[in-house]
Amino acid sequence: MSHIFDENMRKKLEGPKRQEEMKPIQTLKKLGLEKGDVILDIGCGIGFFSIPASEIVGESGKVYAADISEVMLKELSEKISKQGITNIVPVLSDGNSISTGGQPPTFCLLVNVVHEVDDKEDLIGMTHSLMDKGGKIAVIDFKKIPTDGGPPLEFRLSQGELENLLKSQGYTIAGKGDISERFYFVTGEK
Repeated sequence: MSHIFDENMRKKLEGPKRQEEMKPIQTLKKLGLEKGDVILDIGCGIGFFSIPASEIVGESGKVYAADISEVMLKELSEKISKQGITNIVPVLSDGNSISTGGQPPTFCLLVNVVHEVDDKEDLIGMTHSLMDKGGKIAVIDFKKIPTDGGPPLEFRLSQGELENLLKSQGYTIAGKGDISERFYFVTGEK
């Protein structure tokens, strides 16, 4: 059983509290995103990380912003059009596969997504199969402790559980740590 974010609550995804807590540009750089990367942002929502990622990767890079929600992607498309952003490609996913037009991502980002998925192994395995050797994955999720907001504890993974999940799908753990009091990250390399 999964715990999918309600798209009707999407405005919460970019409020000032979340900006302060997640610090998207600083966080993406900490995770290792660089100019020229091709990033696949899985569960991009309305672009909270995709838009800052487009700034970091620059014109030589690309952002594939994938989500299962047409509503979220429509709002993201409107934002990138208004802002004149040309290196973000919104991608509608069916939840089982994602197309990057044959261009392998160099970096996969999953923010508050893994806890939403029933078959976590399939999700992480899919990211591994999309990337070439040397590709990086970065996962941010809720700590498995009581917090204000977020999914119920039974849906959350501990940092150790997430590390084991990444390793089971062929990744080598490259880094781990805290983003804030409520969120942690784990990075891996193919």
